[in-house]
Amino acid sequence: MARTEDIRFDPPISGGIVVGHDGSAAAHEAMRWAVEQGRLRGQVVHVVRAWVLSGVIRDMGGGLSAGVPSFDEAGAWVEEQLHQALATCQPQGVQVHTHVIHEATTDVILTAAATADLVVLGNRGRGGFAGAIIGSVAENVVRHAPCTVVVVRKQT
Repeated sequence: MARTEDIRFDPPISGGIVVGHDGSAAAHEAMRWAVEQGRLRGQVVHVVRAWVLSGVIRDMGGGLSAGVPSFDEAGAWVEEQLHQALATCQPQGVQVHTHVIHEATTDVILTAAATADLVVLGNRGRGGFAGAIIGSVAENVVRHAPCTVVVVRKQT
């Protein structure tokens, strides 16, 4: 677990909307919703993507047989995926900052929540049990965030 004082956002988060994104369909829905809320409320949106190397290797479809990407390659891949996803949300007219941080997701989102007005998450991420109604990150953030948390379901 990361010490929250070690997690830094550039630019710093001071109010506004924080949306967590992990590349899942539910996270895309959450990002769309957050961008629209930013537009309606006139608030900045901070799109936060936390990552660890093992998760990125899985998401890239690799494994030991496919070769392990370097830390820099993995980080660049995460950044590119996030920017591609954001482009589909039509963020025109909304101030959006992206934050890609190499730490555990729950720690990063809760650190961002400490100074946000609102946190938006998808109901299920990429890991865990496919039949779960809400994922472990969303559950932990709902329980521990000091601000309002909105959990968005993937549209079917």
